[in-house]
Amino acid sequence: MLYYREKIILSILEEFNNILSRTQLQKYLFLFTRMQNESSYDFIPYNFGCFSFQASKDLEHLQKDKLIYLNEEWNLSPVKKSYKDMLTNEDRLILYKIRRNYKHLSQRELVRQVYLDYPYYTIHSTIKDEMLSKEEQAEIEKYIEDNYSLNDESPALFTIGYEGISFEAYINKLIQNNIKVLIDVRKNPFSHKYGFSKSILASVVNKMGIKYVHIPELGIITEKRKKLETMEDYRALFDEYETTLPSKESYLREILNYMDKYKRIALTCFEMDVNKCHRTRIKDYIVNLLQSDTSVIEL
Repeated sequence: MLYYREKIILSILEEFNNILSRTQLQKYLFLFTRMQNESSYDFIPYNFGCFSFQASKDLEHLQKDKLIYLNEEWNLSPVKKSYKDMLTNEDRLILYKIRRNYKHLSQRELVRQVYLDYPYYTIHSTIKDEMLSKEEQAEIEKYIEDNYSLNDESPALFTIGYEGISFEAYINKLIQNNIKVLIDVRKNPFSHKYGFSKSILASVVNKMGIKYVHIPELGIITEKRKKLETMEDYRALFDEYETTLPSKESYLREILNYMDKYKRIALTCFEMDVNKCHRTRIKDYIVNLLQSDTSVIEL
């Protein structure tokens, strides 16, 4: 079964004569999703600009199903059907606009255009100096400084859950709030949702200049979370959990040490609703230990 978002990838390849370089496909897909009312893919600023890990994973799936193949460039396998016909009318119009507006550009010109139109995605680019003049880079840096908090160094304690959002949207929240250390307070840092298991999460945030720390001792065992149905159930569990925190103070003070050294720390777990996650009790305990006016922000 094809996901709708995978049909978009196949349609882009079909629209561009069945063959695109890896860079071109990511850039066209990025431009396509910027025109959608609800983006089929999210992107992060990466080595060559905008990049979607989910799209990369979907390309692997499509390749495994032999719908595409990689021979230096991505190629669409011969088929008798049109993937474009599987898109909505709105998305077929977007596809037409992408072809009309960008097909005449070389790969280098395409990358440059994306950099100039979407400056945020240049911040981790390793080829920025090749793509942009010093004057263009200066303009982009000014734009980013005026529109984002990437250089905010004020001390703050954040909490963030990944429930209901994409891996890329999650990473962007960390980047845009200048998080220096991500502290994972899950007992078992495994997720069926792509990107959120420990190894991948640690690898990606480290590449974004964010230190990853896992403190399993602050987690709650899975068995205790299985029968949570009402808010009363959650409160009872977290009240019990809170009584154990004094015995875990050495781990909590480890977080304080990161706060002291790095200033901007984020506690992370699964739940988006802070009232359904034990990280709130950890946050409250740390705030009491801090005895200061450090900002506390729920992302």
